[in-house]
Amino acid sequence: MILMKIKSWFKKYKYQILIIFFFLLSLCFNALVVQDYDGIKKYSGLELFLSGFFAFLGGGIFETLVWSSNILALNSLFFSKKYPQIGILFSFLAFGVSISFIKWNEILVSESGRNGKIIELDSAYWIWIFSILLLNILNLVNLIVKFSTKNKKPN
Repeated sequence: MILMKIKSWFKKYKYQILIIFFFLLSLCFNALVVQDYDGIKKYSGLELFLSGFFAFLGGGIFETLVWSSNILALNSLFFSKKYPQIGILFSFLAFGVSISFIKWNEILVSESGRNGKIIELDSAYWIWIFSILLLNILNLVNLIVKFSTKNKKPN
């Protein structure tokens, strides 16, 4: 009985689970390679995820803004099934903010406000972007399905 409920839950939310899988996968790899004053440093996705919110304490307002893409994506995921109009708004915002990071040349590397030169956006960043892109696709599909079933005329 419980196994059947779990199986139906997985079937119902398989795309959301896939998105969460890619997000969690992005936490396992390096996200950034940065030139700091004492050499090249690699920052993992998990490290950036756990510390990104606190970047504003060192003056990293824009770093915190990019980190907030996680919150936008999470909200989008919650709304994706029942309210895809709201979900798509959050996912588009999350994608726009997260992809804007490509244009950055420097990032805050210490609480004292010191910046380091971004040498490379590594695999975790691209997996993270992919998970948000999948979220956009999921919301678009849910929106299309919702409006196509809403506009269907009964026979």
